[in-house]
Amino acid sequence: MDIDRNFARLRTQHVSLALSTADMCCLLVLRACEAETAALLERDVLDRLTSVHDQFPEADNPRKRATHGLQRLREQRLVTLVSLGGLAREGEYSLSGLGRAIVDFFVDDAKLTKENLKVLTATLGSQLTRVRDDARAASTAAHWEERVVVPITVASRSLLEGIERRTRGLDEDQETVRADIARLLTERWLEAMEQTQGLLEATTARLEELRDVILEEQKGLEAILDDIEGLAQAAGADRAERAVGELVSDLARLSGWAVKRHDEWSAYYQAMLQTLRSLVRLDPDRALTQRLRDSLQSWPDRPWTLDVAPRLRIRVLRPVEHVVDRPLVEREHRAEEEVERVPAASAVPLEALVLRAVDGGATTLTEVLRQVLPDVPEEARFRDAGRVAEILATRTHVQTALERPWVHVTEGLTVEDWRVEGRR
Repeated sequence: MDIDRNFARLRTQHVSLALSTADMCCLLVLRACEAETAALLERDVLDRLTSVHDQFPEADNPRKRATHGLQRLREQRLVTLVSLGGLAREGEYSLSGLGRAIVDFFVDDAKLTKENLKVLTATLGSQLTRVRDDARAASTAAHWEERVVVPITVASRSLLEGIERRTRGLDEDQETVRADIARLLTERWLEAMEQTQGLLEATTARLEELRDVILEEQKGLEAILDDIEGLAQAAGADRAERAVGELVSDLARLSGWAVKRHDEWSAYYQAMLQTLRSLVRLDPDRALTQRLRDSLQSWPDRPWTLDVAPRLRIRVLRPVEHVVDRPLVEREHRAEEEVERVPAASAVPLEALVLRAVDGGATTLTEVLRQVLPDVPEEARFRDAGRVAEILATRTHVQTALERPWVHVTEGLTVEDWRVEGRR
């Protein structure tokens, strides 16, 4: 396709299309009439268009609107005057190829499935096999043109276009599935999780089957086309060789479509599942989602901003060399320390002093220490304070809170206080 030339032609001819719903219905009626006759007389066309415009409430004069509608369809090359008519004979009209394509696009609901794809590819394979047999027997240029070029450019391309038309229907079906998922999540939310996952898995499985079938059938079709191309090169049939090359490109585009659609839907499937699981886990009641939606809707009246601090990077102006200074391993020489000599305990056993203080009414560790430590030498008080705590823990009922206060006992001694509740 020469894009530059076609672009210039469309631009200079000011090509455009403007169709209303009534015009689309008129095209549909004319498309249905083609099953009965190849062309319609002008009065029959106007009668059918009048019945269409009569169905619209704004049609004050349906006949007049039908006349203007027919003229508008002719100007846009959707309806063709196939017979010029004359003074004694009226003209005949028929839909153009553009008109048929528009109607078929909107009313054709054919979807690409595993079953019809196998039928179409098998038909295409049989057609190409016959073309290869004719190419082997071709001896003249006319034979190559009639038995090879024409079947490839007409029959084979028509079958391939049938597959591509169904792929467009499948693309529309995917868009419908996405819309259904959005509607289910909006209406029922948690109840729609299972149904949503079912729609995702069904579409994924169907796309995977189509991809496998297309890739498998492509290998066999390309093998046949390679044989035809080799025969065309040997015979010098340039037109046949170009036709084979175009059909190979179409097959490659079809397989590319299958792989791309499968990969894109798989990515959408993973992203949707991750989103659903995150929303259900973090926002099961949709409270956060609803607040965010309300904030976005009220933004024109109450603007707000979201400030995000950028992640700064350390800019290094020159290479940094890490130099490690490893000092020599040596042991520090220290003088011998004098061992602290703690005097012996008093004549009265420490346990007896502790229990006597408890029996005397002491209710906390601090009260016991304040009664016991005066009978202990000053040098041994720090050591015996630990022994007092051990005796209380083993011989009495001790109650400690999670947060114990620090209480000053004597000079140089502060302890976490306990509560003592008598002997065991």
